[in-house]
Amino acid sequence: MKKAYLVLENGEVLEGNSFGAKKEVVGHVVFNTNMMGYQEVITDPAYADCLVVITYPLIGACGVNENDHNSHIGAARGLIIKEYSRTVSNWQASMSLEDFMKKKGIVGIEGVDTRYLTRHVVNSGIQKGMITNTKNNIKSLLKKMRQHKEDRLYKKVSCKKAYNWAANKKAKKTAVVLDYGVTFNLLNWLSEQDFKVKVLPADTISDKILKEKADLIVLSNGPGSPLEAKKEVDNISKLLGEKPIIAFGLGSCFLAIALGAKVEALKSGHYGFNKAIKDLRANKVYITQQDHRFAVNKDSLPKETELISINLHDDTLEAYSNKKFKAAGYCYLPTTINI
Repeated sequence: MKKAYLVLENGEVLEGNSFGAKKEVVGHVVFNTNMMGYQEVITDPAYADCLVVITYPLIGACGVNENDHNSHIGAARGLIIKEYSRTVSNWQASMSLEDFMKKKGIVGIEGVDTRYLTRHVVNSGIQKGMITNTKNNIKSLLKKMRQHKEDRLYKKVSCKKAYNWAANKKAKKTAVVLDYGVTFNLLNWLSEQDFKVKVLPADTISDKILKEKADLIVLSNGPGSPLEAKKEVDNISKLLGEKPIIAFGLGSCFLAIALGAKVEALKSGHYGFNKAIKDLRANKVYITQQDHRFAVNKDSLPKETELISINLHDDTLEAYSNKKFKAAGYCYLPTTINI
């Protein structure tokens, strides 16, 4: 096995072995707390600018199958794990994880102390990292890493043409989804909520969106920073009050900014299937799936905005609702649509 190195933005270097695609990549180092579901993670466009640390130590035993993709793309930039299983034992598997990563251009490094790296992200915060096959001239690698920039990544992962999602034949309502990096999981959830679903490219202007005459406008989750999204926010502002809007992940940040609120970067992000939130309406606790590293500042929302839920780990806002504009933002999928 060839050696590989994870170079962190602070100059620290972690050594491991290369697997997956063979190239040099730069991304934000985030950790995901899932015990399973690595296929759904690496095909989720919300990870398109990430080097994902999987905290569970053994990855790859289930291989990859055609039914569990979360999008049409291999979204994650890199995968950082403790140990890669070269034995695939899932009867549904159509290929190994490594073969899939090679096919989709996802770089991997195994043999890393993922427990240490996770604690490092928790304590020091998210930083850029680089997976490379050399550790010579660290200063040059750090300079290259720090100069690496990507603007409006959510536009790059968006669909290029509108398309209809697998129709719910009994549905009487319609929803249009602005695709900032939408997942199959979200589209299936909308179908389960009795909506016929049409997906539109991220740069679809407000006039064209309203011409669809949909019952609901959905702003999808996705990758990148909401702080660089002036064009998207301006477009969403023109939709406020015209139709009910529900937004998720990155889309919920876009919506909040359009409402006049502020968004902030989370220290270590919320990535995984086991994120505890408190529903302030029902006074109950739920375990949710999340994939975001920005959150809405709850104190900056307009007065007429209701706080729906908060994160029980760091007290950050996870969902809100604005009755004036019939708009709501979530960092997870709720049980039902309630704006």
